[in-house]
Amino acid sequence: MTVRSNVAFGLWMRRVAKAERNRRAEDVLKLVGLGGLGDRGVDQLSGGQRQRVALARAIAVEPKVLLLDEPLGALDLALRRQMQEELVRIQKRLDTSFVHVTHDQEEAMTIADRIVVLNRGRIEDAGPPARVYLRPATLFAATFMGESNVLPGDVVGVAGTMARVKTVLGELTVPASGVANGRVFLSIRPEQIGIARAGDGSLSLGQGVVTATAFQGPHLRVHVAAGANGEVELLLRLPATTGLAVGDRIELIARADQVTILKP
Repeated sequence: MTVRSNVAFGLWMRRVAKAERNRRAEDVLKLVGLGGLGDRGVDQLSGGQRQRVALARAIAVEPKVLLLDEPLGALDLALRRQMQEELVRIQKRLDTSFVHVTHDQEEAMTIADRIVVLNRGRIEDAGPPARVYLRPATLFAATFMGESNVLPGDVVGVAGTMARVKTVLGELTVPASGVANGRVFLSIRPEQIGIARAGDGSLSLGQGVVTATAFQGPHLRVHVAAGANGEVELLLRLPATTGLAVGDRIELIARADQVTILKP
């Protein structure tokens, strides 16, 4: 079928008159940035354009809720990011609820107003992207939604809103988040760990030795062996201009209010 016939197929199935379904198909094609391509064959389109045809066909019937199941998985990185922005724009324009299923955490955070993290059919966490990423509700959510340094520990005391947690990196005082004494895990994102500077008053994570670095454009990905005997591997995401090399010994810090305490 032509692009126009493809987009109008659902309307044809609903017995919408030809003139009306062609008009609506053209309107939807303009919405997804394919105006004027209705007479082309789908095989004449690029991968990204084909994805837009599929989206146009779905929204032409004016659904109240649109389910997109891994819609961008087959696209290359640049095109996938472009389509992410297009999906957000189209959703705002239509004011229709989109349920977007993806295993790409970055894609979920880019597109969603609300993220639901599912594990074996159970909701582990649900909320705005920033909250789910920065303050995950469960250990699974912390490790699934991007990379995280997870430290096991034991709560040895709670005073007001702060808890003292004994870990292999020493005793750390962090927001209690409703926990009492017992076994817990501390989650710290790679970008939330930094290098100490004199007098900054941050939470000390002790010293560590750089074991690997990788330049990744906007940031430097750094692996550090920390703890008394280097038994803990931490991942850091530092500014790309940070001058570190394998073997460097550094003092590690984090902000206490950025550490998330989680129950097992």
